[in-house]
Amino acid sequence: MSRSDNVDRFLDKLACPRTRAQLLRNGDRLLTADGSNSYQFADGVPDLRLAPARLHIDAPWYEPWDDLDSVMLEAPDPYTGSDVPPRLDKFQAAAILAGSGERWVLEVGCGEKWNKPWLGSRGFEYVGMDIDSRGPGPDLLGDAHNLPIADGAFDLVISFAALEHVVSPITVMSEIKRVLRPGGRFVGSAAFMYGFHDRASFFHMSHAGLLYSLRIAGFAVERMWCDWPYAASISQWGFRGPTGALWRWASRTMLWSSEQSFVALSNLARRTVGKKLIDKPRRAVEMAGSISFVARRAR
Repeated sequence: MSRSDNVDRFLDKLACPRTRAQLLRNGDRLLTADGSNSYQFADGVPDLRLAPARLHIDAPWYEPWDDLDSVMLEAPDPYTGSDVPPRLDKFQAAAILAGSGERWVLEVGCGEKWNKPWLGSRGFEYVGMDIDSRGPGPDLLGDAHNLPIADGAFDLVISFAALEHVVSPITVMSEIKRVLRPGGRFVGSAAFMYGFHDRASFFHMSHAGLLYSLRIAGFAVERMWCDWPYAASISQWGFRGPTGALWRWASRTMLWSSEQSFVALSNLARRTVGKKLIDKPRRAVEMAGSISFVARRAR
């Protein structure tokens, strides 16, 4: 199947990013029924990149502090297979596969589509979208703030290490909620304790920030967990590239040893005086380099 023919597989799930009208195919173009909006293909991929003219965020006041206590801050049981694709870990893989009756999956910020073969082998119909093209390129070019996707078209949306690269996370989350069917899931991650990277990292979010943004966008958050401890992320942040390898190892070893000894000695002292022990998963997520989450469309 050619790249341009691939779009026929998911054409009925696309929508005009200007009007949300259904798109029809006419040779090497996609257009609305009345012909008022038309979009070209770029290297065989439909180019539907269109940033919103203005950002509209209807955000009722919500303080996440009490709800943080009720959110599960632990990773799911790990995926035990040996074929976890690059850029995913065994816990993220398990979270993706934990759904029921899911078939159509959209990946926002798909990069080189590392996850496509793995998901395809498990019966998923995969569509990868990105703002630009790297490696084999996406199935669809589009802007995450203005998804060129029909309402309720997907069962599952995944997005890893992409939310820190968008201008308005709440807008993007609201768009993801819109293109999910009722009860559909959103599985993803976002950077927290990690430095500026990839030319355009805008908003790094704590677990409270993620909970707030997802709730405002219309999601119920089922769990969050640290997928990248700060000892590793800070080392990577400070000493990048091949020349930084020795310093990464040294600083990561120092930070990891300091963390383990601090928690052990603190808990020893807490036991002595009868105080509650440090909650390790909570401490990990509060200081995470990156946080993964599972959320479900709530309304």
